[in-house]
Amino acid sequence: MGRHKPGKPRRRRHPAAYTLRQLEPPGGGYEEWIRVPRGTDASHAVNDPKLTDDARDMMVRMARLGPLYDSELPMCALDLDVAIDTGRLGLITGDDKGVLVAVEEIAGWFGKVDAEADVRESIHRLHAHGAMLVEFHGDVPLLRIVAGKPERPGEPWIFHGSPESTSRDQLTPTS
Repeated sequence: MGRHKPGKPRRRRHPAAYTLRQLEPPGGGYEEWIRVPRGTDASHAVNDPKLTDDARDMMVRMARLGPLYDSELPMCALDLDVAIDTGRLGLITGDDKGVLVAVEEIAGWFGKVDAEADVRESIHRLHAHGAMLVEFHGDVPLLRIVAGKPERPGEPWIFHGSPESTSRDQLTPTS
């Protein structure tokens, strides 16, 4: 069973897919994670008079976001979701300055989106897949674009505009 048969191609192993949590993103927003069981329904929370409006809001957000983050939700995803409600997100540019950008514009960078819910979901999916991370400046969540996501836990994250991303771009063959 463990031997290779002559003339038969070997099976290629696919690299392991790691979750955002397993890749250990840098920053304070990734120190705490919330486990949201699959199929979580927050409808009971909406009708519970003992809960505050903020608690209801958080439970509804967690139930909606849990599936997008494979049931492990970083605390910063909730802050990102609240920021999306404002219609504008802070984005860190290559020179480490923050600019405000309309959420539709950010979502449009990565493909066509038709509805507000699609915009929200697109941004969260990009975050969950590690295409951009949340970084806090004071209490304000800002997005930082990832130029190189680690393939395995413990490897470094490379951000757009960083010296590492510049040298990486120079090493990429051009056609």
